[in-house]
Formats: sequence, C-alpha cells, structure tokens
Amino acid sequence: MTLRWAIRELMKSRRQLNGVFFILIIGFLGPLLSSSLETSVDRYLDVRARQLLSADLALANVREFKKEELAVIDKVTSEIKRANSAEFVTMGKGRDVSTLIEIQAVSETFPVIGSFRFLDGHDEISASSLSREDIAWVFPEVLAQLGLKEGDSLSVGALSVRIAGTLKEAPGLSRGGVFAPRVFIGRNRLERTGLTDLGSQAQYRVYLQLPAGESPKIAGARAKELLDNDEINVRTPDDATAGFERFFTFFNLYLVSVSMIIFALSWISSFYILQIYLQERLRNSAVLLTYGATKTRALTVSALQIFFVMLTSLVVASVIVYSALSFVRHPLADVLPPGFELVFTGRDFLKLLAISLASSVAFLVPSAMKMRSAPLADLLNETSVGLTHRRTFIAYSPLALVFIALSVWLMNSARNALLLTGGLVIAVAIAYALARAVFRAVFVLVQNKPGVVRLIATQLSRSRFGTNLCFITILIGTLVLNIVPHLMKSAVQEIEPLQGRDVPALFLFNIPESGVEHLKAFAPLHQIELRHLAPMIQARVKLVNGRPPENEMFQKFPVRLTYRSGLIQSEKLLRGQMPSTPVREGEKVAVSIEDAYADRTGLQLGDDLQFEIQGVPVDAKITSVRSVKWTDFNPNFFMVLQ
Repeated sequence: MTLRWAIRELMKSRRQLNGVFFILIIGFLGPLLSSSLETSVDRYLDVRARQLLSADLALANVREFKKEELAVIDKVTSEIKRANSAEFVTMGKGRDVSTLIEIQAVSETFPVIGSFRFLDGHDEISASSLSREDIAWVFPEVLAQLGLKEGDSLSVGALSVRIAGTLKEAPGLSRGGVFAPRVFIGRNRLERTGLTDLGSQAQYRVYLQLPAGESPKIAGARAKELLDNDEINVRTPDDATAGFERFFTFFNLYLVSVSMIIFALSWISSFYILQIYLQERLRNSAVLLTYGATKTRALTVSALQIFFVMLTSLVVASVIVYSALSFVRHPLADVLPPGFELVFTGRDFLKLLAISLASSVAFLVPSAMKMRSAPLADLLNETSVGLTHRRTFIAYSPLALVFIALSVWLMNSARNALLLTGGLVIAVAIAYALARAVFRAVFVLVQNKPGVVRLIATQLSRSRFGTNLCFITILIGTLVLNIVPHLMKSAVQEIEPLQGRDVPALFLFNIPESGVEHLKAFAPLHQIELRHLAPMIQARVKLVNGRPPENEMFQKFPVRLTYRSGLIQSEKLLRGQMPSTPVREGEKVAVSIEDAYADRTGLQLGDDLQFEIQGVPVDAKITSVRSVKWTDFNPNFFMVLQ
C-alpha cells in the first residue's frame, strides 16, 4: 500500500521532477567516472605490481637461505611455483673495455609471474635456456658500453658467456640504489664466476607464486614472524609499486575534486527543487495522518519517492558511463599503458546506491522536522512551516555528513575530504553573504522605481532563498570553470619530466673527495656547468627520541645523508627553519626531512635523532620539514643535515 501510494504520487509529479532527474544524472556522472577510473587504476597496478616483483611474494637475504628457513616458508605459504636468484654488482669485460654491471643469476623457473621481452619482438616465459647453456641476456646499455653485439662473449669473473639476446623488458626488481645495467645468467653458472666467495655482497632472493585468494601481505607477515630474522626482507606487490602511488594520487585528487564539486552543485539544485516538492506534499502527508496513518508511514512515502528519483538517475548515469567506457576502450588502446583497461564494476554502482539511500534520508530530514514540529491544522491549510536556526542546522547536517562520506570513499583520505568540504562550505558562505548584500542593495535601489525593473525585483524578493541559491550555484560554477584548468596545470607540472636545458646531460656518482677540486677545474675548460655537488654520507639511525627506532626501515637499512647551507630550487620549506650556518661544537646537528618520508617513517618536527656514521655517534634534531619535486633530477635527499 505504501509503495503503491508513493509510486502513484511520483507519476503524477513526473513533469515537475524532470529537472531533478536531469540534474542528478549530471551529478552522478562525476563520482561514477572517478570510481571507475580508480577501480581501473587499482586493477592495473595490481597486475603491474606482480609483474614488477615477478611474484606474489619475494624474500631477500644477504646470504643463501638455509634449509630450515625454506621449510618455514613452505609452512606458512602454499606456493604453486617457486624460483630463486642471486644478485650482485661486478665488472663485466668485453674485448678491450670493462664496465659496471649487475648480475642476476636466476633459476630455470624464473620468473614465476611475467616474462622476458626482447628487442626482436619475442618473449620468454622462463629462463630455462640460461640454465642449459653458457649464455646471457643483456640490456642494450651493456652492448653500448662494452662495444659488443649479440653473439659476442662477455666475461664475468672466471665465467665467459655468449650474449644470446637483447632485452627490452625483464621481470623482477633490481637491487635498490644500484646504477648498473642488468645481465641475466643461469643460477647454476653462479659458482663458476668465482665472485660469490666469503665477503661478497651478493643478495639472494626467493620468489613465490601463491594460489588465487591467498593474501601476499598475510603470508609475508606470517613468514616474517616465524623466520624472526631482521636480515631477511619480505616484499609484496604493493611494495613494488610504491613509487607509482604519488603519480596517480595527483590525478585522482584532481578528478575527484572536480567531480565532487559538480556533484555538490547538482545536489544543491536538486535539494532545493525537492524541498519545494516536499513542501507541497506536506498537505498530502497531513491527509494520511487524518485517516489514521502514522507519521513514520507518511515520511516513508516521501522517502521512497526521493529514493526512486535518485535510483532512476543513478541507473541512467551508470548506463551512460558503461556505454562511454565501452565505446572509448578500443580507440584508447594505443594511448593507455599496456594491460590498462577501463572498467565499470557492480561494486562502483552499489557504493553509489548506498550513497543514494543515505542521501534520500538526508533530503527528507528537513521535512520530517517540519512535520514533527508543526500542528496538523497548519499542514492541512498548507501554512508555510519554518524551523529555528538550531533546527535548521540539525536538519541540514546529514547532507554534509553524506557528502564527506562520499568524498572520503573517492579520495581515500579523510583529511583531503574534510579540506574539500571545508573549502566548499567557505565558498558557499562567502557566496551567500555576497548574494544577500547584492540583492539587498538592488531591492533598495529599485523599490521606488516604476515599471518592469521593480516588478522583476519584487518577484525575486518573494523567494529570496531560491534567488540566493541560484546566485551561489552560478558563482561556484563559474569558480569551478576557472579553477579546473589551473588544477590540471598544477597536477601536470608536478609530475611531468623536465625538458630541454633543464634536463641534466650527465650524472656523476661516488666522486672521491680528492677529485672534487679537479672536477671543478675540469668543467669550465670544457664548457660544462656543474649544477650541484652534493656530498653523500651513509649512516644508520640508532635512536629516535632516545629509543631504538621501531620503524623497520631504520632497523634494516642505512640512510643516505647530505649537508648543505640551504634549499635548492627543487625544494620548498613547509614547516620549521633550515639553518644556513655551520653547526657549532657541542650542539645537535639540525636536520631537514622530506614531508612524505616523514609520514612513512613517523618522524616529526622536533624529534631527536642519533645517527651512527662510520661508528661515530652524531646527535641531531629535526628542525624543518620540506617538500621535494623529485622529477627535476636534482640531487635530492630525504634527510639534509646542517
């Protein structure tokens, strides 16, 4: 009965609500497209992450894994495929030239996920041929630096291998911080190189492919806990794509911000029209009450009507998005990264459906409060029912909560969602105050003027709330049209690579201190511009605020530090102060830390640190936090000392 009543009333008012349908369809397109893009990116990164790692789970050690350690790994995982490798940096020799290379000696089952891609166009899904013959697969840099070609011999220690293929892309991750091209040989050829004796700096890895549905994070955490060895590093696909997150975050925030502003505008417009509709339906609700219906039933009828309007709009918007993605999927195939596919899932629709249901309740709250506070006679006589300022705030609060919930879901950040909501609230407040001032001045100016102008002003003054709302919507819409290009430009500038003269032509690493002055003298003679000379010091963080660091990154790995007197052009000071004077004897060294690195490690402005540099303890204090634009190729560091 209630459902039939709601549908009947809705059908009678369909002409009145056509505008609401159109506005809501436009509003839903933004969140649907943003959610679809986020889902597509997540799927792509998941596939790409497994290819980069060449496994679902990888464990690394500075020595070969013991049998008991492999038994523990077998106990906590149910892998369906396993491979192993040994990696180290050495010198490779051609005919007359030697160069630095990174050897990756892989087992015949490598890679467990992914494949080797060669310049001639063919792929190899395993390294079995490397195990059968004394051959190597190399990247083009090796051939260029050694003056070799395919078929020539390459010497690695005591082992001589024939170059049997030139790689375009290879699975698996290289050793962090190594600037040398990779060379792949068979794992069973490793000992013949004579380069893995005691004292070598080889790193050993075990790669695992897990059954579908088994979480790499959970399996990795169990293995780490049972192995209980700080020397063993456990990596998951999420760790392999950590560098991609920053790239996609900028565009995701940009797209979501724009779509949420459009959604907010459509929401404001549809909310106003629906409030007029519900105000007119208060008399119908009063009639239901006189026939013995409860207020709950009367409100349920209105709630169902609003939900049907939103559901229909959401379905139409979903059909449009699905059709659009299907239409552009093939034309964009050459533009998008390999393996990237635009998808629209039922989960995206269900999440927006939940938002629609919550929105229906939020839209109904003002009418529910009016029905609760107004006498039945006023409702029957269609007397205008108002709310006090406190009740008005309570009535409209659910709208803000639903908007924040949708923003948090799309942005994956409560902070960014609150910033967006706060910015819109401030913009609406400023626009509302401006609208009241402008219209009040206009009404005063024309109230004594005869003719059409006065008639127009009188008509507008009869619905000042609606007039102000239209003014706010137009003002925010104009603001969005002007801000969107600037947001896009800022996002692109943040991640685009440098071009032209801004791109360094050569990088020099590990310059001996004794050679710095020679380099400074050499550069001007050959018209070379030395942009930055940055000392690089390796240290370990031993104490944070007087205690051993809890962060695993500090426990396992050293940090690379530099020192200089101020900021360079790729940096911007966010908080604190970066001293420009040298440290005085007995004082703590001032440290500036990069903001994203501070978030990852839990370090904060004012924290006390103790570094160990070549066995010498150095006390320091974080005095500033700065942002770094990593894409400008300057010698940027996470930590910069005074």
